[in-house]
Parts: sequence; C-alpha cells; structure tokens
Amino acid sequence: MKKINDVKLALDVVMGVLFVLFFNKNVLGGLAFHEIAGLFFAGAYVTHILLNLGWVKRVTLKMFDRRLSWRVRGSYALNFLLLVSMTFIIVSGIMVSHVVFPNINVGDEGWFKMTHISVSFLVLALIGIHVGLHWQWVVNMCKKMTSVKKSRAWMRYVAQGVTLIVLLFGLYQINQTSYVTHLKSSVSAFG
Repeated sequence: MKKINDVKLALDVVMGVLFVLFFNKNVLGGLAFHEIAGLFFAGAYVTHILLNLGWVKRVTLKMFDRRLSWRVRGSYALNFLLLVSMTFIIVSGIMVSHVVFPNINVGDEGWFKMTHISVSFLVLALIGIHVGLHWQWVVNMCKKMTSVKKSRAWMRYVAQGVTLIVLLFGLYQINQTSYVTHLKSSVSAFG
C-alpha cells in the first residue's frame, strides 16, 4: 500500500505542475508542449482514477446509505464534476489540436477553443477544493516520505508560511489572469 500511495502522490504532483503550466501557452515550447503534455496529462488522469477506483466503487455502492457522511458525498460529487469537466477539457483539446492532431475538423473550432479555456479555469477551482479535501493525506504522505514522526513547531510555521505565500500568489494570479472573467465564460458557454 505504501508504494501505491507514493505513486499516487508523485502522479498528483506531476499532474498539478502540468495543469498549472498549461495556463501559459508560451511555456516550454508553446503549443507543441501544451498538446503533447496534455496527452500525457490525460493518461496520468486516467491512471489517477484507476488507482482510486476502489474508493469510487465503495462510495458508489453506499451512495444512498444514510450513514454515508455528507463530506464523502460532497467529495464524490466533486470528483464526478472533475471527471466530466476534465473529460471535456481533454476531448476539446484534441478537437482544437494544431500540432498532434492537425487534421481533425470539428466545425465550430472557436466554441471548442473558448470552452476548452473557460472550463479549464473552472477546473482549477475544483482542483483547489479537491486538494483541500485531501490535504491531510498529502501532509501525512510527506511526513512518511521524510520520516518525520512528530511535527515540530518550526515545521508548522514553515508550512503555514508556505501556504500563505501560495495563497497570496494565487490571489495575485487571479487578478493578473482575469480569472473571474474566464470563470464567467465557462458558465455562459453552456448557457
């Protein structure tokens, strides 16, 4: 089980870094990187789901059990939203591809491109919530990987400081990237 959790954490970190890099179309070679890494991301995402399929099956079978907590139900709903929206991002990315799949003609490429971008901004928020719900697992995995048995006070302060820096940077980026405008576009694209 330890090895699988190590793989899960490594995969999650790689997916997180890639997903953030996708928001800058000029990074690491531009569109070619975006499309090729996007296909790698799709494979990593499917792997992530397969590694957690046991949880999905257990919760699906208990979904109408009154004893199932609302936190688990909410997490399940969030994961379902992520599944639908990530699948849309992957499929729409293939539809508007100019490097990997240049011969695909979908008709209204403008709509696919706009919704590909807009839904990606929505998914960024969903991923933030997803990570937040699993944050204790991430902390525990990091402790196990670094052989830290007991939290030291200075480590807590460093972790809180890093969290604050990430939060402030995120707020800055929300402003710089017109995040709210993109989020509104994801709603209006389907409305």
